[in-house]
Amino acid sequence: MEKKKYRYHPEKFDSKDPVLQEQWEDLKDVLCDNEYMTKYKIMIGKPINLKTIIEIWTSKSTDLSNIWSHFLAGVFFIIRGWSFDGRLFTLHLLAAYTYIMSAMYHTFRNYNRKMYDIMLNFDVSGIAIQIFSYDFVDTIAFFHGKRDDLMYIYCAVFAILSVIVIGAVPIILSRKLYTLRTVLFSLCAFTCFPLFAHGIKIYGWNEKSQNMLILRIATIALEGVGIFFRASKVPERFTQGNIFQWCLHSHFWFHIAGAIGSYVGCLSAEAMA
Repeated sequence: MEKKKYRYHPEKFDSKDPVLQEQWEDLKDVLCDNEYMTKYKIMIGKPINLKTIIEIWTSKSTDLSNIWSHFLAGVFFIIRGWSFDGRLFTLHLLAAYTYIMSAMYHTFRNYNRKMYDIMLNFDVSGIAIQIFSYDFVDTIAFFHGKRDDLMYIYCAVFAILSVIVIGAVPIILSRKLYTLRTVLFSLCAFTCFPLFAHGIKIYGWNEKSQNMLILRIATIALEGVGIFFRASKVPERFTQGNIFQWCLHSHFWFHIAGAIGSYVGCLSAEAMA
């Protein structure tokens, strides 16, 4: 652990109970530097119930904007999904699942390391689920009723890849291979392009495929912007002690870029519907 990693932390947790203190030290070990540069909501030793959850959801801390930005994004995708049916409805529900799981992670991770690990696995797995959901929807859009043989092949390939990636998530997180996680998910985001190339080669370049490709590139670009904010921690580094610390911090902008990217991703899938 880096000696200066937690130098900006505005709160201290000093308990006479050695068990609680050990729980805090264990949880502190997995928190990001920017969370310490803002203000982390410590719930060590408190019961998990509605009262303490409301406390987390209403207290001024780094998790306030994390929770609400992704919870509202999840609600948005649920509401928007009702105007579609079939695969597009499912796509919106899976997007909603991703963001609601993120809100739950930022809620329940506050209590102890065990809850942190459990909810982080759901959160990160949700990202993989959303990425591959685009692949399945795209495959059906290109080949259903036209080349069912290719549709089954692509669906089988994406199913195998999704199982491998989702299965690798607990291993990656337990070993704190966060850079590998980012690289792996970035590569997964590009799995749509061989499918696009194959579909366009068979059916030709038209307005639908053009819109789909442009929107999907924009989706990936937005996710890249989010990763930049999360990694750079620009707001915390240059504006300590104000709203950019506890609300408009780097992880919040990572969430916003991700939510907009998911919306554009849904638009790209709709372009071929």
